[in-house]
Amino acid sequence: MKRGGPLRPVGDTAYAKRDRDFDYMGWVKWQRCCVAVEMGSDEYCSGGFADADHAGGRGLGVKCPDDETIPMCATHHAQRTTYRGYFDGWVADQMRTWLDYWINRTRQRWLAIKAAGPLPF
Repeated sequence: MKRGGPLRPVGDTAYAKRDRDFDYMGWVKWQRCCVAVEMGSDEYCSGGFADADHAGGRGLGVKCPDDETIPMCATHHAQRTTYRGYFDGWVADQMRTWLDYWINRTRQRWLAIKAAGPLPF
């Protein structure tokens, strides 16, 4: 069976070419889930490290830049994408407003930490 066309070189995808901020992403993964912060309790979180939820507004199948991520536990991350659990009954505009708030809040905290001096990790 003959294959058609040349193979794409390794690392030649849009995902591989996008700007990355590994310090920011590492810091986000050490933060508490933003739903837990909002609720004032970790009781309904899956525990452990947070996922870096790419919450910025982009088309389907396209990840937003690293600086548009927010910390969410695996449970709430899954619930956000399916509008279940904590996000049950939300509409798209409500979700976008909430995500934009947390993106900005997370960015501001990161900038304050960077301005305070050398990173602790």
